Amino acid sequence: MTVIKNIIFDFGGVIYDIDFNRARNAFAEIGVANFDELYSQANQNHLFEKLEKDLISPDEFRSEIRNITSKALSDIEIDAAWNALLVGFCNERLELLQSIRNNYKIFLFSNTNRIHYAHFLKQFQNLTNFKSFDGLFVKSFFSFDIKRRKPDVDAYFYIIENMKLIPEETLFIDDSLQNIRPAGEIGIKCWHLTDEVTTLFSNNKLKQEIIDQLSWDL
Repeated sequence: MTVIKNIIFDFGGVIYDIDFNRARNAFAEIGVANFDELYSQANQNHLFEKLEKDLISPDEFRSEIRNITSKALSDIEIDAAWNALLVGFCNERLELLQSIRNNYKIFLFSNTNRIHYAHFLKQFQNLTNFKSFDGLFVKSFFSFDIKRRKPDVDAYFYIIENMKLIPEETLFIDDSLQNIRPAGEIGIKCWHLTDEVTTLFSNNKLKQEIIDQLSWDL
């Protein structure tokens, strides 16, 4: 019988809404018409990965964006376009986190960077119903802070070992199969989210039909 005591939530696409089309449009507005080419070149240079692991500073990231685009973009223009993909919080999901805390130890694990973190934290602070973002979780793990990111296996080991969690009693919810497969390989129960995260719960607990499926191979 599967017993879940701990839940690790992904952030973007699970707790928080993101939309890359918004970033595409925002970059187009500042003269970067081919966002897909920009994104592809940045990926080839591991630019986003380096930023998310805090291996480069936000200033170094912005300089590289200028190099790739060959445009004299300001810091404000780059940040605004890059932050455009950050849509916002959903109160229903935040309320879910509050409601299940008595039944599970809940954690957050996000691949993110200092630019995005500052932006969505400010968004959160503007929500009058919630006092503290970190207070929603036992602990929040951000890739730029722990210098590790999904889907690297050592990132999951880091969380398990630091919080002294038993993998078989821990559920990881993410909207990317690429991210959850390595977690499953070390014994963490995983759920590939393809629907609204609130549908997984009823009466402040995981639905039994969800728990029954956690033993299935990914």
